[in-house]
Parts: sequence; C-alpha cells; structure tokens
Amino acid sequence: MNVFKVLGFVFLGVLGLPALAVSAFYTASQAAAASAARSAALITSDVVPGETRADVYRFLRANGLTPYDQRFVLGKTMPDSDGKGCDLSDHASGAWPYRNEPLPRQPAGCDEAAPDSVPEPDADVELGGGFDLSCGWSTEADITFDRGDRVKDVRIIGPEKTCL
Repeated sequence: MNVFKVLGFVFLGVLGLPALAVSAFYTASQAAAASAARSAALITSDVVPGETRADVYRFLRANGLTPYDQRFVLGKTMPDSDGKGCDLSDHASGAWPYRNEPLPRQPAGCDEAAPDSVPEPDADVELGGGFDLSCGWSTEADITFDRGDRVKDVRIIGPEKTCL
C-alpha cells in the first residue's frame, strides 16, 4: 500500500471522528428534550387540582422525579468580591418539602430575613431539556398547594433558554 493511500485513510478517519461526536451530541440533546417533554405531559395529565401532597409525592417518586422548594435549600457560603455570597444550587436539601416544615437555619452570608416556616411549600420539579454548545433549555413543573395540602395549581414553565 502506498503512503498516499495510508494518509488518505488517516485523513478520512480524523474527519469522521468529529462528525460522530457532533451526531452523538445532537442525539443526546434531542433525547433530553424529549424526556423533559414526556415528563411535563405526564405531570400535567396525572397531577390534578385537589390531589393530596402525599399522592403527588408517591406519583413523582414512582416516576423518578424529585420535587423541591427553593426556600428550603440550605445555602453554602461562597464569598464574592464583597465578602458575601451564597450558593443555593444544591436542591437536594430542599427536596420533598412538607406542610409547616421549618426552614433550615442558613449559614452566614445566606441568612436573609425569612420566615421560620412556609405553611404550604411548593413542589418544583426540574425536568431538564435540550442543549447545544453554548445554551441549554430547561423545563420545570411548578406544583402549588392550598391550605388543605392539596394541589392548587400545576404549571409547566419552559422550555426556557439559558446561555453562558
């Protein structure tokens, strides 16, 4: 085999790898967007006003979805240039909120004036979405409850575009 044929195969192989990577990236994005849309449709069809929080939580757990309420997320102090700052990105600490649950004591830098508890915490569910090299799309289900701890409203927010 001559050198030119070998170089040709190598060149074609190098060009083929980026095309495979782009295809895989696009496929993963489409799958994430489809999964978010399916979850949103499932929630809007199965979570209805009047349903109890316990029933909603059983449904969400059975479908691999975790609700949280941002007000229950325990912050982590992250000093910025002013010596203040708070990271509230760990939603696991605010997961599965229940009626009259006390709010967590926030560390310094995260301790904004807040009530001791929230009588009817929301159940927000992040559903994800598609993405490209610089942007992503996120969809969230927002489930609110009334004073009887029953579903008051279900809203799907998104998909919303967020970019770097």
